Amino acid sequence: MNELDKWFPRNNPPKKTTTGDVMHIEGFGMATGTGTLDNAPWQPEPRRKKKKRDPNNPTSKQLERIGESLTKRILKKYGINLEKIPTGYNYYGHPQSTDVDFRATNWQPLKVEAKTWWAQRNKYFSLSRISKKERSYLNNGIAGGYHCWLSIAMLFNEPTQSACAAVYIVTWQQWLAVEEALLLRAKGQYKGQSLRVRDLDLLDGYAIMREGKPRSPWRVPSDHWLNEVLKKDGAK
Repeated sequence: MNELDKWFPRNNPPKKTTTGDVMHIEGFGMATGTGTLDNAPWQPEPRRKKKKRDPNNPTSKQLERIGESLTKRILKKYGINLEKIPTGYNYYGHPQSTDVDFRATNWQPLKVEAKTWWAQRNKYFSLSRISKKERSYLNNGIAGGYHCWLSIAMLFNEPTQSACAAVYIVTWQQWLAVEEALLLRAKGQYKGQSLRVRDLDLLDGYAIMREGKPRSPWRVPSDHWLNEVLKKDGAK
């Protein structure tokens, strides 16, 4: 009898059983030695396997990142550096954009909203893709003297940056004119609330194309409106 049992006697001391090199103590729901938890009230859940991304079926956020990355790359060719507008913060405290995507850091006051249209999945580019909040942000930017642009990366086959053949970059005023032209084309079931592939003629002159095969450099047409704007107010 040890000293504790001598001064504090126990009527029903816990029974000890041994299984291999693990000693179990009844009533405590645990094991000592080199064994593992046994009959414990809490057990760690098995780690869940991360769901692999399907490159042939990207999410809407993954598609938007394609347009954002291409827009940054093309405008950098003009000497315009873009950065995300930190209008909010995520769970980890990192700044993120909740309104318009980008602003210029070395040019005139500029805000850019970047979109991606994968025509193989969606036959139409719905005008509602530009939310009311984004529209208000761009309209207020124009009223405040900002340059406000919209870019649409066109994907026909593979949903990858290298497979993108054209990126349309327009001013916000030019895009509003395109929306008005779509309403004039409304007929039958088509209400003019989306951009169809057949309506890409309304964006003639706004496309920045690749020079040849996929992954080739981008070619900026000499008659693109960006040339005149940047000639007047070039990037620093």
